Amino acid sequence: MTREHLMIVMAGDKSVHENNIKGNRNFDVWVVYYGNDDDVARRYSETADRFWRAKGMKVELLRDIIVRDLHFRQNFDFTCYKYVFMPDDDIIFDGVDAVNAFLDACTATGADCAQPAISNNYWSHVSTQKVDQIAAHSVNWIEIMMPAYRSDLFQNAFIPVVHQLDFLVSGFGIEIMVQKLCETHRRRPTKNLILDSHAVVHSRPVGTNKAIHARGELEAFFIPQRQWMFGMKTLREFKSLDEAAAFVPSDYKEIFFEKAVVEEGISKYKPLIDLNIMRRSITSKFGVR
Repeated sequence: MTREHLMIVMAGDKSVHENNIKGNRNFDVWVVYYGNDDDVARRYSETADRFWRAKGMKVELLRDIIVRDLHFRQNFDFTCYKYVFMPDDDIIFDGVDAVNAFLDACTATGADCAQPAISNNYWSHVSTQKVDQIAAHSVNWIEIMMPAYRSDLFQNAFIPVVHQLDFLVSGFGIEIMVQKLCETHRRRPTKNLILDSHAVVHSRPVGTNKAIHARGELEAFFIPQRQWMFGMKTLREFKSLDEAAAFVPSDYKEIFFEKAVVEEGISKYKPLIDLNIMRRSITSKFGVR
């Protein structure tokens, strides 16, 4: 079955995604279960349009199933959907209608990339927090926690980056490379929106999965635009979704960081960039000599 949009979830035993998909949906649901419980697997498979069991972290699983199997072997065309949405399994919407409304808002605003705002305090970047009394705000890039990409950008930017950066399994830093390729595909700055009118709850504190974060911090140093990660920034605020829809990004200067900001970030993290420390870390974490 092909509905208007697609949601892909990497789900563990404690995934909350089931609450988000009960009822009439304007999106298909694909679930990759990475746990060990056969009963949980059976339950997830019964509510998904497509279902897989596999082991790995988010981007690792996306690479194995979405890129290598569906994109390359099966030649699947993701542009049969309008948006491809990839929330983590700890994101809580207020039921399926809220997910439908978020994806409808992506379409209505013409977002290239979007995500819901976070209404509680479990966030990684302050710009992802819900801002009261506005409908949306634009940012310079969208976080891997729950990105929704226009399907052509998912197919022509996200998939190529996941394929190219095949050392990444956590996804830390991948957003920056995807952002750059999205700009190339669109031939202009991308319209990245955080939708405050469609906020969600992030149900687990950031850093709960220590293994992912430890691996991710190391992986991110191999991303050329790593310095961007020192600051997602808000570019515009919109009082209504109509105002957001009318916005056309055109100034590349807004999406790049001032040299002073980059230098400040590099100086702050200089001990971590020391090559000797990196070499020891890579040897211990990756087994590379």
